[in-house]
Amino acid sequence: MVAVQATIFHNWKQRNNVIHNQISLSPAAVFRFIDREVKNVLTAKKHLKLFQGSMSQC
Repeated sequence: MVAVQATIFHNWKQRNNVIHNQISLSPAAVFRFIDREVKNVLTAKKHLKLFQGSMSQC
């Protein structure tokens, strides 16, 4: 679920940047932002039992 939320957020942010600022990031850059956000969220919540299974995959 965290990955889905991060993907939607960053794709929407990219869309707004293109529309309002005429700034476009490469797909690789957007992927890096999504990857970093997912890792940060999982690391921040690693003490919760609900997320411990997800941390073993990082």
